[in-house]
Amino acid sequence: MFTARINGFCLSLFVFLSCFCCLAAIGAESRPATLDEIQTLFDLAKSGPPRLRVVADITSNEPKFSAEEIAAAIKYQNEIYPDLAKLPDETQRARTNAAARSHSGTRVLHVQEWYSGRHYRLDQTDEGMVSEEYLEKHPGLYKYSFVNIDDPTLSPYRSYLRDNQLRDAQLSKTMLYGKNDLWRGAGLEVELASPVMVALLDPKSGPKGRTATDADSSTLRIDPVKAEMIHNGSHPIWHLEATPASGDGNRTRFILRGRTMSLVEPYEQGDMEFVYEVGRVGQRAVCVEASLTNLQAIS
Repeated sequence: MFTARINGFCLSLFVFLSCFCCLAAIGAESRPATLDEIQTLFDLAKSGPPRLRVVADITSNEPKFSAEEIAAAIKYQNEIYPDLAKLPDETQRARTNAAARSHSGTRVLHVQEWYSGRHYRLDQTDEGMVSEEYLEKHPGLYKYSFVNIDDPTLSPYRSYLRDNQLRDAQLSKTMLYGKNDLWRGAGLEVELASPVMVALLDPKSGPKGRTATDADSSTLRIDPVKAEMIHNGSHPIWHLEATPASGDGNRTRFILRGRTMSLVEPYEQGDMEFVYEVGRVGQRAVCVEASLTNLQAIS
């Protein structure tokens, strides 16, 4: 048996400790999921970026650089950009301090993402790439903005990068910037959303003649026949059961079982089990925790 666990980057990130404080339903009896619960799970799986703004601080842990490694990093920068070595001593110290902070073991990114269909903008300040003086003098100001236009009806340029401190922009007709996809906090990771979509999606919904993208999520519809078969237990492949979380009436544990292609190693078809802990923040359903298990025949 191969088990892979994926903690969804969901809205519970902002109340992360609650994921560990909640106990799984112990002793509670499972039952077939209702049609409303099946629709809720489908909505989480198809969740896409509408007109949305997401603000977050992302902290990552990485190996800390030694003094020798920091010096080597500065040397490498000087080799690529020789003029950097000619800057004043004060600036050289600031460069060294920035290199040390960016590899201090903890790195913090202040980000703000904007979504509107396929248009995208990321405002970002990397604490490891700016001086302490900058952070003190520009509280709340993002150093860079990365914008994906990708719409020839609006502009011949696909993207641009703006330095908000220098008020300088670099435009590109070919490049698109990577996304943090923080909007997925309201839904499920791809590896966990895919089986729900395979089991429940109406193949007649969605765009015609091309592969669906995140921006097309609003057009995707549940197949009522598939939903009813899963609800009453007559579906030949998929089985879904629900268990109320012990002591929490707003949280439900769903277990989806079926035979499908795994999106994690080993990448092969097999009997799979997907577990979803679904709760609510206000009126919004959110994924609190999720996992998958790929059951392999043991020879």
